Amino acid sequence: MELSPGPLQAVSHSAAYLVRNLVDDVPLSADGQATGVRITCVEFWNSNLYIGTSAAEILHFVLIPPDSSDGNNALPNFILASRLQPTSSTSSSANSSPPGVQQILLLPSVNRACILCNNTLTFYSLPELSPAFASQKPISCVWVGGVDQNALDALLAGDDAPSSPSSAGDGVVIMMCLRRFIRLVRIGEEPRKVRDLEFGGCLAAARRDTFACVADSRAYALLDVVQQQKIPLFGISSLDEEAAAPAAGGLSQDISGGTHGVSRSASSASATAGGISRGATPAPAERGGHSGYGHGRSSSLGIFSSGRESSPAPQPQRPASQNRYGFDVPESFSRIQSPRPSTSQERRPGGAEQHSPATGTSRAATPRAGSPDKPTHQHQQSADAAASAGDQTAASSQQQQQLQQQDKPPLPPPKPFTPLKPHIVSPHPSEFLLTTGTARDEPGMGLFVNLEGDLVPRGTLEFGSYPDAIVADGEGMLPDPSASTPSLGASGGLQPGASGEEGYVIAAMQRKCAGDGVEGRWKNGVEIHRWDVGPADEGAGKEWLDLSGLGAGQAPEAAEGDEAGRPPPLGIRTVVARNEITVPEIGEKLSLKRLRLGGTSDTTPKGEAEKRREKEEADFTSRLCKFQSRIVLWAGPAVYCLVRNPLVLRLDAQLLAAESSATAASGDAPRAIAPDRALVEQLLADIRDREPPHTEAEFLGLSYVRQKASVLLFADLLIRTAAGTVVSDRDREATEQALVTGEVDPRVIIALLPALREEVVEGSAGIWIQGGLRELLERFLRQGDVVEKLVFDTGDDDRSTPFYRNIVPLVRRYLTLWRRKKGNPSIPDGPAVFASVDASLLRLLLRLDARSPRGPAVAGSVRQELNAVVDGGVGVDSASREDDAACFARCVTLLERSRRLYVLSRLYQSRKSAANVLETWRRILDGEPDEGGEFTDGGDMELRKYLGKIRDRATVAEYGAWLARRNPALGVQVFADDGSRVKWAPEEAVEVLKEKAPGAVKELLEYLVFGKKMSRYADDLVGYYLDVVVGELERSNEAKTTLLQTYETYRALRPPKPTYRQFIADNAISAEWWHARLRLLQLLGSTPSITFDVATLLARLQPHEAALVPEMIVLNARRDRHDEALRLLTHGLADFDTAIAYCLHGGRAGGAFRVPGGSIPSAPSSSAGAGAGAADAGADDELPTREEQSGLFAALLREFLALEDLGDRLAQTGQLLERFGAWFDVGEVLALVPPEWSVDVVAGFLLSALRRLVRERSESAVVKELCKAANLRASAAVVEKVERLGPAVEREG
Repeated sequence: MELSPGPLQAVSHSAAYLVRNLVDDVPLSADGQATGVRITCVEFWNSNLYIGTSAAEILHFVLIPPDSSDGNNALPNFILASRLQPTSSTSSSANSSPPGVQQILLLPSVNRACILCNNTLTFYSLPELSPAFASQKPISCVWVGGVDQNALDALLAGDDAPSSPSSAGDGVVIMMCLRRFIRLVRIGEEPRKVRDLEFGGCLAAARRDTFACVADSRAYALLDVVQQQKIPLFGISSLDEEAAAPAAGGLSQDISGGTHGVSRSASSASATAGGISRGATPAPAERGGHSGYGHGRSSSLGIFSSGRESSPAPQPQRPASQNRYGFDVPESFSRIQSPRPSTSQERRPGGAEQHSPATGTSRAATPRAGSPDKPTHQHQQSADAAASAGDQTAASSQQQQQLQQQDKPPLPPPKPFTPLKPHIVSPHPSEFLLTTGTARDEPGMGLFVNLEGDLVPRGTLEFGSYPDAIVADGEGMLPDPSASTPSLGASGGLQPGASGEEGYVIAAMQRKCAGDGVEGRWKNGVEIHRWDVGPADEGAGKEWLDLSGLGAGQAPEAAEGDEAGRPPPLGIRTVVARNEITVPEIGEKLSLKRLRLGGTSDTTPKGEAEKRREKEEADFTSRLCKFQSRIVLWAGPAVYCLVRNPLVLRLDAQLLAAESSATAASGDAPRAIAPDRALVEQLLADIRDREPPHTEAEFLGLSYVRQKASVLLFADLLIRTAAGTVVSDRDREATEQALVTGEVDPRVIIALLPALREEVVEGSAGIWIQGGLRELLERFLRQGDVVEKLVFDTGDDDRSTPFYRNIVPLVRRYLTLWRRKKGNPSIPDGPAVFASVDASLLRLLLRLDARSPRGPAVAGSVRQELNAVVDGGVGVDSASREDDAACFARCVTLLERSRRLYVLSRLYQSRKSAANVLETWRRILDGEPDEGGEFTDGGDMELRKYLGKIRDRATVAEYGAWLARRNPALGVQVFADDGSRVKWAPEEAVEVLKEKAPGAVKELLEYLVFGKKMSRYADDLVGYYLDVVVGELERSNEAKTTLLQTYETYRALRPPKPTYRQFIADNAISAEWWHARLRLLQLLGSTPSITFDVATLLARLQPHEAALVPEMIVLNARRDRHDEALRLLTHGLADFDTAIAYCLHGGRAGGAFRVPGGSIPSAPSSSAGAGAGAADAGADDELPTREEQSGLFAALLREFLALEDLGDRLAQTGQLLERFGAWFDVGEVLALVPPEWSVDVVAGFLLSALRRLVRERSESAVVKELCKAANLRASAAVVEKVERLGPAVEREG
């Protein structure tokens, strides 16, 4: 968390760390009577808590796991197992009391503990703290520690392999800081001395492998404990002039206990016994041999004597090519001092323009070790010569500066020097962090030093005041050197080239903070810094965690030298083992809880199933609530654990701050929800920039935060909509994107809209969401002034209102997106979720489509989307038929209520419910209102097509017959179409129609007879026609009179006149029997392929022979009674043209009464059937032979000669002989023609006959001559062949 410049802000759940209680009330004294006893140190290992007190006692607590019946988040309990008084010296200064237990150093790998009490070191066995090494006497010691942190890190990581020489062999090497030197001792079965280092008065140390950073009361130094070299670094306080510059001029010093010469150069250092070469890498034999941490010859009998042992044998000299480290101190450390007070709270950058904390010297002037700017042995002589040559110039310059300073005002007197406690931590295997300052109450600085003695260019840490104690946590997200962009992102996530976890430095301190009406009150707290980021990176700021409330049960007692009113300082340290800490707040946030929309979830009684579900959720999230920490702190009589604040709690705290931009009127009343959109959007942007989650807890936590953030953005949209504000497209799109990314249960969004809340389906289990999200929703739903305004507008349905512009498009797209997830098994409570989505989306689209024009949907319209929704199917794809049926029934209700019958039929089609589809269409066609109007035009044809696609025979029969009654032509196609999935035999179709649609039987028979040429149904069709016609003639004399009048009228017409068939078609009357007679004539005059029982028909027509003349003509023709047929044509009808056509067609009925084009009723529309019928007709109408035609024309001539009217007789006979004379024999005609007739009557016939005779004679002559020529040609060919073959002699015998 980055804080803006200014006073540090107090943080809680948004801070990087949380404080958790370990032991509430530590019994600091056995009898409870002693006062002024305080906790001095704490350690923890393997469920054992060791607490040292100022009363020189160690309290041993044992961790008792919580009872399973207490719940998953029950806290563990520490019980006091023993109270130990370590051996210590009772002598103390006259002005001070004994310090008590100063250090507890646990060595888990060898099950030993080192306890420093009143400057006396004793050894114990773990875990019960029984005395160890009985033969050893207590040792006077200043400080103990220096365990290799690399080995400890490997042990914590579970790596059993030694990571350094210090962990090789048996035992653990520690550093005992005596008054005059540091002694390295290997603790194993027995303590064994390794070596002594010439560094007295050590108060703090941290070691990495062979390098240790140590401090006395005034300055820091970097040691190589194997090569026994020292680099003086810088002082602890900038006011300490003696420690401002190293005594040896900042060069490497030998601390082996022999000749303490100064290594002036790399070559001289390599020639010194026990020294190391600059940049040299110690060989394994050198680092692990007798002079290193290997098996030395010293025994445990004399390692604690006050005398000094002789230094180890000198190391063999190595060539310069093997140089590894140069211990010449950098110039920056030869000049650096502790920082002056600073008002800036930002990290100081490590760039070229950074000034040194004490002298103001730019870091650009500080050469790194091994850089060209640093003097080396090869250039030492030239450098000394240059220095000597410039002494005179420097002296004159100094005199001029003194003269200039005399004119300036005098500087303020320097502050008095106050010793500061040194602090050393190693946050990284290659770095040490050291603190410097001026006074305890003034700002301090943390400087990073690497193993070469150089400042780390990453920058420094600035503390608000000089720390009382510091710890480092986390390996740090340092960049990989091979990466191209080794930096940390603004969100704190790993960037390319970075690895590990965030690195923090935690400093316990006291600060003067204004508050509670007291100016400058001292408060305890910790300052939290990120150490693994540069000053330019976001996240490099610091956090102030106010812990003044810790240890409040004990009255503050001022320590010696402190001013009155200052509380005892906090203690903080890193223990050797991790402690498991439970953070129940995570369970409260992430555990799923039931959301009740009808009432408050907390007051509604819970059923057994709900209680069981909550327990299961608590059991699941309990795994996510457990964290480990090695940082403990103490205040007063209590011990606490400092645990990293989980990511979900930090982000949720930011969302809590963004829930409302105003505070509540009452401290107890919850704030009204009025989200700060900018803060929420920024948090979502930070989450997007993070690396993908690596753990289950991170995944669930980020999912929860995204959902809560998206709900807050949607709530902001609702609040602004209720206020009548039309939001910008950017805000609407950002909200929609957040909802999509967060994957919030759509029922939550629907529940926030009263217009759609009715469509929420909670299901049998209810709606289960995270506890933190449920609390937010319940609070928002109680804001009735906002929620109740979010309804569909009434009246004109104005689409420009804020609700339609802000909410409706967003919800429409969001619900549509969720519909695409239907069938995804990973959706919790999927049936209820998708049932709610379908019903809500359908209701929303129906509302939007209410104002659309009537008619079919157009592309891109709301109606098209509505159709797509119902076509895609509503309901749920699950095994629960009840859920599916309920959802489907709800959608049907919505459509029925909106009177959208056609859309309802499409919904039924999506379920393949053919009967309901057809029933809905029948309701529309019968006139029931349909608001959409999509089915009015062409509804009959669509129903007919749909009937051809279904397989239910009973349904087809029912609705096909209904369609046949409504539209016989279309209804017949349902039963006669060969492409339908349900095939009907003609007999079955006729039976169904006779029973349910008698009026359509005729249409079916016509289609079968004319369209499909099925002659076996001709008798039925003819019988149907005869029943209609004959029945009418028998019932009504008017019909018979009408027919007779048509004959008289037609006979009265003078030639040229139309045929009788054309005459009655042109003068048809609108009577059913009349049209039935026309179709009867058509059927009777059809091709011979359609056969029927002629004898039966003649028997039925015989009583009405005078009225049904054309019918009798056709029937006589079919029975080859041509003379009778011609007689009726010429004498009964006087239809001479039809009589001539009859002869030309050979007496066939089709030729006699061929219906003109367009007058014959066509078969039901079927292109294949029509084509087939035309082909069959063409095949049946074959022309008769000439002999047949001649015979018929001879009979017709006789009938013409018998006509009663002389004029007709002469005219028709003359025309017949003239037009068709070729079919007559001249002799027969002359014999039949009366002799009294004028030659003019037959003149045309005679002329044509004579021409024909002359032509035939000429043709015969030509044929005769051609035959002669052919005979001569054949004779010539025979002669030539005989001559060519010659004579042939045949002998007999």
